[in-house]
Amino acid sequence: MPKVKVDASKGLNQFTGTGYVLTPATITAPGDAAAGSTNTLTQAALTIVTSAGANKRIYLPSPTECDLGQVIKLAVGANGFELSSKGDGTTATTINGTAVTLANGTYSKEILIAAHSLVTCVKIDDNAWLVADDTGAAAPD
Repeated sequence: MPKVKVDASKGLNQFTGTGYVLTPATITAPGDAAAGSTNTLTQAALTIVTSAGANKRIYLPSPTECDLGQVIKLAVGANGFELSSKGDGTTATTINGTAVTLANGTYSKEILIAAHSLVTCVKIDDNAWLVADDTGAAAPD
């Protein structure tokens, strides 16, 4: 059986060997800046949030840039952060039913993402994301 590797920058690759390897993307949450290339998530299946904190924001891509059902998982380290979305410039973008951009695509709101969480983001409509914390994590005993 060939070894299959999914990489955030190269996509699906096949190698000699066995198994399946997922190489996650990483992102560092900068300050509360507007959406840009360094603070917007790619469409990678899994992204590790390496550094974050209060008033630091990361953006989902505009839903118009993704296929319906696109899933982006976030593994969050020791610090939580703010999550918003880029807009398309013509219609407000929502997360969990609340507009996080104005119709012109500019930022208006965010949701807080807790530290030590696993978050699933799913494109559920033309301009809508569903975001849920699905860790069920508990403190080590």
